[in-house]
Amino acid sequence: MRHETGCAGGEEPSVRTARQGGRRRGGRDHPPGRARGGSDAPAQDGVARRGRGRDGALGRFAGALSRADRNNRGDQGRHKLRPPFLTGYVIDASVFIAGLVEEDQTQTARALLIDAEVSGAVAPGHVLLEVMNGLLMKERRGFIDRAYREEALNRFLGYGLRLDTARQPGAAHRRTMDLADRHGLTVYDAAYLELAQREGLVLGSLDKALRRAALALGVDIAPR
Repeated sequence: MRHETGCAGGEEPSVRTARQGGRRRGGRDHPPGRARGGSDAPAQDGVARRGRGRDGALGRFAGALSRADRNNRGDQGRHKLRPPFLTGYVIDASVFIAGLVEEDQTQTARALLIDAEVSGAVAPGHVLLEVMNGLLMKERRGFIDRAYREEALNRFLGYGLRLDTARQPGAAHRRTMDLADRHGLTVYDAAYLELAQREGLVLGSLDKALRRAALALGVDIAPR
């Protein structure tokens, strides 16, 4: 591959770098979080609390990823032949948010995340901020509560994702701006497309404009 990887800001060791390589971690089950103030009482005002236990959205998401990780590590022959830096997908924030918070495309997003964790997943460094902001907006709009938001963020940080740092960042940034101009994308979305195009990877996204731009450039997309 032609890219290097690193943790955004150097502060999140659980979002792994390419140098750490090796086996990929699936999400792990954590004890259910408590509501604000430490109470186990039901959330107020209809705020969603699903996913807090093993049978909830986050529990199912983490359990599926854990099984995929065990199956991948069990295939020792294939695993030894795969370089630790091999990556097959660029995954954008829309897929992570849909996989972590119940919505119309949640099952599709989770299936893609499971496949990408086994095959290899990479994203631009700003994906962490986008996922954090997406979860914050879900909380502010009343779809989830604070405890769910924090648990979802922990699930994301436990996902086997590597962060890309281009060898020639100036050139990558210019290509990103050009893609944003030509296809009417935000710079944030164009960065996912630039990475997928540069490295010849599949672009995993639920964003319609980003998917259209990728298809126009001959970049493979998922889900199909």
